[in-house]
Amino acid sequence: MKNNIHSNEEWGSSEHIKSAAIITSNQNALNSKQWLFFWLLHIPLAFGGMQYSIISTIHALLTLVVGIMWASSKKYNNKVFYVGGYIVGAEVFWRMTDASIFHEFGKYALILILIIALFRQDSKGPNSLSALPIFYFIFLLPSIVLVIDPANLYEAREQISFNLSGPLALMISVYYFSRTSFALKQVKMMMLAMLAPILGIASVNIVNASSLSIEYFMSHQGSSLSGLSGGFAPNQVSSILGLGALVAFLFIIVQNLESVYLRMVVGISGILFAMVSVLTFSRGGIYMAGIGAIIAILHNFQTTQARLKSIIIVIFIGLITIFILGPVLVNVTGGAVLHRFTDSDMTGRDQFLLIDLETWQQNFLIGVGPGGSAIYRGGFVRAVAAHTEFTRILAEHGLFGFSSLVVFLIITIKIYNSARITADRTITAALLIWVFSYLFIDAMRLAASGFIFGIAAAKVINNEEG
Repeated sequence: MKNNIHSNEEWGSSEHIKSAAIITSNQNALNSKQWLFFWLLHIPLAFGGMQYSIISTIHALLTLVVGIMWASSKKYNNKVFYVGGYIVGAEVFWRMTDASIFHEFGKYALILILIIALFRQDSKGPNSLSALPIFYFIFLLPSIVLVIDPANLYEAREQISFNLSGPLALMISVYYFSRTSFALKQVKMMMLAMLAPILGIASVNIVNASSLSIEYFMSHQGSSLSGLSGGFAPNQVSSILGLGALVAFLFIIVQNLESVYLRMVVGISGILFAMVSVLTFSRGGIYMAGIGAIIAILHNFQTTQARLKSIIIVIFIGLITIFILGPVLVNVTGGAVLHRFTDSDMTGRDQFLLIDLETWQQNFLIGVGPGGSAIYRGGFVRAVAAHTEFTRILAEHGLFGFSSLVVFLIITIKIYNSARITADRTITAALLIWVFSYLFIDAMRLAASGFIFGIAAAKVINNEEG
């Protein structure tokens, strides 16, 4: 069987390919029954966490401990890939169940695990992406001086942490994963790990939906629903459910390295994630998933077999949506879902964007500092955290922030161009467009944005035919 690899001079060394092959040969995929059992465990875990926050607290701490143990071990170092995906899927679960951890725990857990893993990682030498993520983050540091107040260091620390933990996670993720390669089977196993806690989130919200009346949906048809997000921020719940739907879709359309049974389970779960994302009435999650899926299909049209497979999947999803999911959602919500998803109101994001640009114009060089843009918005609309990361960076970091965005764009182009094989290019393109959409809608509220951008930078060695 012929191996297909990236034709990237920095990653084409025989030593690098050999090391990845060794990892692959020692990495046996769990069978369908084991994965199903692992997934099903997250349903009672989710309901238990909703009832008793100590359960989700223990779950969060255990996840961190396992991640640190694997990152510290030469034998299990490559498995931090799975832990990172799992943290991304579980972060919203921890927040919606009020786990006794600090708000940015998911981001810092990911950062800590990857930093430890870096010290145990086989030295691959520098590559074209090594320095870029560092410069991306360094450009965001000068404006910190604007928010440091000796009289209120706690508030300064909170603002810096809230606004810069996301970029820091992105920097570490890109740096680590750009020096790493994975077999396609490993990528799909990471997807399964990420989807497990998202299944728990979806299950809780499905049960919550069954207890709500049509009148509830009708009275909230112009806004997102906290009742369908575990009482937590609907936009974050919708986003992670949408990401789950997209990841499930990618799992299905790229090469078949697993049983038909497992693909069916993942596919059904993806449809469930999409449905619950819609029920939150927060539109961003399903929009981001839809855009990512379209990009994936366009990149997967490389062979007749791939085109046929993609067309069949799209037709199947379309029929399910038109004749089953659509009518069910309309019936359950009394038609409110149609009103919500045909409403073109941007819920103030367009105003926030313009205010951010005006703030940058008035503070061109260094901006107003991390979190400072919310104060400026309060003078015009209301003081809320940024929703669009791109304009937040301009408003809060000025010309340095603009330089950071330029580096971010260069990184994106390099990541996309480095993907050669069809499966890698399909996954990479879909994940990159998801990250861009997420940054436009929800800034960097979740660790998902940094991690997903980072794994897009990893090299996929496709040494198994599906």
